[in-house]
Parts: sequence; structure tokens; C-alpha cells
Amino acid sequence: MSRCLMFVLVLLLVSTTPHPMYGADIFQGRVVDEETGQPLAGAVVTVVWFRSPIVGMEGTRDFQSAQEAVADSDGKFYLPVSPGSNWNPFNYTRKEPEIVIYHPGYEPTWAGWMVRNKFSSTIDLAQALKKGATIKLPKLKTKVEDERGNCQIR
Repeated sequence: MSRCLMFVLVLLLVSTTPHPMYGADIFQGRVVDEETGQPLAGAVVTVVWFRSPIVGMEGTRDFQSAQEAVADSDGKFYLPVSPGSNWNPFNYTRKEPEIVIYHPGYEPTWAGWMVRNKFSSTIDLAQALKKGATIKLPKLKTKVEDERGNCQIR
């Protein structure tokens, strides 16, 4: 019985300890228009963490927590981020949060944007945001502009 209790306590401690990379970080930076370099006031920076069962199917996940900030008139943002506590001993907080930066009329930071901007994962993007990165968002193109070949295939 005491072995079982010890196992449950260790499991609880491990599953509720925040990932050290995302314990209590600050994401900051500036969001600008990719072509002009002008600040994008009102751009939204969203960071979302998920949790997954310790034993379960690959890819299963549930919402854990989220934080967001809105860029000021200079396109600057400051966002304290943390996955929060996970009190469920049967799941763990995923180490990579989803980070989405968007502004109406501009392409958000999704997988295609990350590849073109040399980020291999959201961990790379998170590291850049800890250092105060400038995020350049391209304007969205119309279908006619796409057909003329004035934008990359996304």
C-alpha cells in the first residue's frame, strides 16, 4: 500500500510541475508589416498550452491555459506567459505551446509562415519572443492576386 501511495505522490509531483522552459517567461517584441516595416497596432499575440494523457493515443490533447496581449501603437507587445498548474495526475502539460500572432488583413503565424521565417518549431519562435523579436506579417492577397502570381503559394 505504501509503495502505491508513494508512486501516486511522485506521479502527482511530476505531472504538476511546469515545464522549466515555460515556467514564468516574458514574450515581448514588435509586430510590423512585412513590406513597409510599419507597426501593426492592435495585432494580437496568443499563447495556448495543451495537456495530454500520460497513457493514451498519440495526438490527443485538451486545453490547459492561454494568455494574450494586444500590440500598442508602436506594434510592441509584452506578455507574461505560463502554462499554469496541472493538477490532474493522469496527464502532462505539453512543452510546446501554440503561438499565434495575427492582425486583420494579414497572414497569421501558422506553420507555413514559420517555415518561411526560419523557425523550425514553436520552441524556436518562443525563444525569439523571449529575446524581443520583430514579427513581420505579410498582407493577405486576394484570389486574383494569387492567380497573377503576386504572392507565394501558402
